[in-house]
Amino acid sequence: MTLKASIKLDHTHIIGEVHDYLYGANLEHVGQSVYGGIWAEMLRDRKFAGHDWMYTGASEGLHNINPNVGIVVPWEAVNPDYGRVRFVHDNTTFYTGSQSQRITISEAGGKPHGIQQKGLYLQADTSYDIRLVLKGDGQAVAISLGDAKWHIDAVADDWTTYETRLTPHKDNTNGALTITIEHAGNLWIGCASVMPSDNLHGFRADVIAALRDWRPTFLRYPGGNFVSAYDWRSGVGDRDRRPCYLDTAWHQWETNDMGTDEFIELCELVRSDAVLTVKMGTGTPQEAAAWVEYCNGSAETKYGAMRAANGSPEPYNLKLWFVGNEQFGNWQHGHMDAETYARRYLEFVRAMRAVDDELELIAVGVPTDLYGHWNELVLEHAERDIDHLSVHYYSIRTEKWETP
Repeated sequence: MTLKASIKLDHTHIIGEVHDYLYGANLEHVGQSVYGGIWAEMLRDRKFAGHDWMYTGASEGLHNINPNVGIVVPWEAVNPDYGRVRFVHDNTTFYTGSQSQRITISEAGGKPHGIQQKGLYLQADTSYDIRLVLKGDGQAVAISLGDAKWHIDAVADDWTTYETRLTPHKDNTNGALTITIEHAGNLWIGCASVMPSDNLHGFRADVIAALRDWRPTFLRYPGGNFVSAYDWRSGVGDRDRRPCYLDTAWHQWETNDMGTDEFIELCELVRSDAVLTVKMGTGTPQEAAAWVEYCNGSAETKYGAMRAANGSPEPYNLKLWFVGNEQFGNWQHGHMDAETYARRYLEFVRAMRAVDDELELIAVGVPTDLYGHWNELVLEHAERDIDHLSVHYYSIRTEKWETP
């Protein structure tokens, strides 16, 4: 038996509204979503903040010397010579954070010695912007990017930024940036940078084009679990001076190259609204209020003046803010119970709205009645000061296996 069915639509009868923010997205510092993804920087650990090479194998004993010892991973030695050349992750003399990379040649041997980072995908006849912050003993430094060369005649004895543009002539799927010296003395490398010259305010042009095509109506930043230990103050100002740290959420080295101002530029590039999430895990209401002032305060306020000094004299006027992220979960840095969250939420609300009373605030929620009646208890204590409740429902669940 064949059945016929029909659907009749009445476009004049509107039964509800679909909010633009239904089609937003979350941007978090996890995996390669930022570094190695949307951000155009090609170097890893460009500020030399991480651990150095120690072992040649899983069981090296007491007799093996790693030729890269003293060099911060993933950088490697160029012409290592254990008797005459020392590589040191220097915690006494540094440009940013608490560490720099030092190359010390005790006796010249007619060969260049230094460091390199491999694994760079270099395209022929494509230009790349190179930036180095160096300190030395007046010696010459040779730099190469693939088959393109750069020579600095004499490095100053205080931290100096050197910049150029290099254009390799050959494709190289495993290209390298090398930095070498030949004469006896010390060279400190505070930080290094390689970016395609067609980057858009530090972002990859091809990824921006893809995001513009998608155009999420809003972007939420900086997370996600990442936000619960994130200090926004470390992510503003001179990018080369911003300190690195080991992120407790995803256990990655965070360079702080992309912070608040870069995120706002990203949203402008892809024409999305910007939504920020304040740190509640290890944060304070005062820290959150200062971030609101940085974004929304006039240039006459303390943190508004800081934003203006960083290149944005006009306020960003961000009105929609998340207060915390998934504090109900024991995976979260700063995990807490519902009643404690509600009390802290109210403290954050008072501090943030004292700076800008037009804020629209989103509290942490859960799907249905999970996590010890979380929603019920949060709303019981703080409902009057909550504009929205974010239920953090993830649709990738086992029920999808049975239900299309």
